[in-house]
Amino acid sequence: MKKIKNLFIILLSACLVNTWPVYAEEQEYVSEEEREFYEYFNLNKNDVEEYSQNLFEEAQKAPIVPDKMDNGFTRSVSGTWSWRDGVICVCDSYTSFLNHGHAGIVAAAPHYYSTIEANPNKGVQVVRGDWPSRFKPRVYQAGVISTSVAQDQKAAKKAASFLEKPYSLLSTLTTTDTFYCSQLVYQAYRLGAGVSLPHGLPGIITPSDLLHAGATEVTYRYE
Repeated sequence: MKKIKNLFIILLSACLVNTWPVYAEEQEYVSEEEREFYEYFNLNKNDVEEYSQNLFEEAQKAPIVPDKMDNGFTRSVSGTWSWRDGVICVCDSYTSFLNHGHAGIVAAAPHYYSTIEANPNKGVQVVRGDWPSRFKPRVYQAGVISTSVAQDQKAAKKAASFLEKPYSLLSTLTTTDTFYCSQLVYQAYRLGAGVSLPHGLPGIITPSDLLHAGATEVTYRYE
């Protein structure tokens, strides 16, 4: 079944790439988002995995720091799992058809002790329980340096507003009708907190991007 799924995605990607030049010629204007989206399908699977692995290796070496904002205010505990609204959760376990991890965001009330995630075959959903009990080998939590507690809570609530939306790896960085895991977190912060988190590959944000030094800081790591 997994081989069939992989083959389907490869074939679909090839179809999209092959139709891109015709599409571009027929449009008067092609947005940056559309350009990046089609560049994404030209990426080699191994390149994506290597890119993600490099970022995860950096995250493994990153110091565990207090959950602080730019002004130095400490928002929550660090060095242990946090249920603070909007904290970004990342693991480097195998998911989907690429070995680049999984991502989610700590939910706001009324979804206590839960994360909001976009999962294959289930879409955007509330999942109860901390990640160290769910994922191996490594789990990270990170705080966005430039945001306030109120902004992070807005991001968490924005993620919850997408509950029951379907999962799709074909989602663009600004799609709001379908999601994949790290793009859901990206959209939650972009639309909820007004912060666009950085990404290093065209048209896609990987879970490892959410541990980007300079934009977020690792406040917890479980190995």
